[in-house]
Amino acid sequence: MIKIDRALYLCAVLIGAALLIVRIISADFARGTTTQTHPYLLFAVALMIAGCLWVSLIPLLKRALPAPPSGHLVLMTIAIGLGFRALFFGSTPIYEDDWNRYLWDGYATTQSVNPYLYSPNDILSASAGSNNDLSKLSRLSAENENFVSRINSGEYTTIYPPVAVAVFTLAAFVDPLNLDVLRVFFWLSEGLTLFLMVKALTAYDRNPLWMTLYAFNPLIVYAGINAAHMDILLLPFLLASLILIKTRPFWAAVALSCAAAVKLWPLLLAPVLFRNWLKRPKVYVASALFTAFLSFVLLLPLLLALGDSSGTTAYAATWQRNTYLFPLIDQAIGLSTGQWSSLARIVIALFCIGLSLWLGVKPLLKHADSHKLMEALPKHLLLLTFIFFLLSPTGFPWYLIWLFAFFPFAPHYSVAALTVMLPIYYLRYAIGEQNNYLLFTDWLVPLQFGVPIGLLLLELSRGYWKESYVPS
Repeated sequence: MIKIDRALYLCAVLIGAALLIVRIISADFARGTTTQTHPYLLFAVALMIAGCLWVSLIPLLKRALPAPPSGHLVLMTIAIGLGFRALFFGSTPIYEDDWNRYLWDGYATTQSVNPYLYSPNDILSASAGSNNDLSKLSRLSAENENFVSRINSGEYTTIYPPVAVAVFTLAAFVDPLNLDVLRVFFWLSEGLTLFLMVKALTAYDRNPLWMTLYAFNPLIVYAGINAAHMDILLLPFLLASLILIKTRPFWAAVALSCAAAVKLWPLLLAPVLFRNWLKRPKVYVASALFTAFLSFVLLLPLLLALGDSSGTTAYAATWQRNTYLFPLIDQAIGLSTGQWSSLARIVIALFCIGLSLWLGVKPLLKHADSHKLMEALPKHLLLLTFIFFLLSPTGFPWYLIWLFAFFPFAPHYSVAALTVMLPIYYLRYAIGEQNNYLLFTDWLVPLQFGVPIGLLLLELSRGYWKESYVPS
């Protein structure tokens, strides 16, 4: 066995150096600066180089992990991963501003105002005759340097489900409109993720040191703490559901429902997650009904606010950015039916639901071995999430986080390639200002997704995603 500890520490130093460069140059992206003065190329290249270094961990861990690592090495890896994230406290977010809405949603909630009722534009246009809540929000925004004017997509109300808003609210109770306080909560969530990842890997007979692939991932470190994307709040719930599904399906339903109340899409995973309980139909049906009921209750505040001004409605119906397969599918459907965008979304949604049902039912029809089927569960959840991501109308780099509840269990290079390729997205701002946006959409978007898709097709053709479920 190779000296895994020395190799990991060396890789950590190199990845840490690249992240330090990102941390240092983040100050150059402050508000009021122009894109053409930003070191955008250095930023993207630093993340891509760090991504290449990170990919080298996969063969290293494959060669070195027949034997269990020491507990000291596992703890040191977690500490280094959390140290990478702590590096970005106090940094300027690079090219991202979704956190402004997180802070405002939390602040509005602490003022006993429903964050789903009013858009930033409603607050900006409030007058003396507006209702009490709207007048209060307008006054609070004005007292904080007209804060809501910084929120993007100001015509829409918030898109973020209630469990996510609950975290934003906790941060606001500590210190409202303070990004670093919110980052502390995200950092604590990352610590919980790493702890649960070790537990989950052990529960599925994987070496716990595979969590290094999450701890050291440079794009996740940047997106989760510097850019402060709330998607990292998903992982503790997804990992908890993965652990609990083995023996406590109802608690797994609670965890999955909470994940759906952070982002809606985890409900797609339910048929695969609960498939081993199909052999106990009463438990399976009861778990399904409980998941549906609890998800509905948790999401009710968001669902009641759906309408033309709802961010959730707009996202589901019209938003499209940094995606490769969706425009191709949309064009094919649009040219043949005359219906654009909406029909493509419906077709993709039905395909993903069908894939989830197929992965959830087909192995049982073949009389699959229950133990082997359970051990293959993370791989199939990864495959389903990966395909959903590739087909989505939006392919933002921080959505990579979704895959990493499952990736350490099945570290396929097609998924890993996203860490290297997705930083190309951050060149779009400079390219757009140079009036050459077609360079981004026609060349750089296909490059980002073409490599992972090509590798996925190669892996599928060679059977790398298959498992044997039927006892020999």
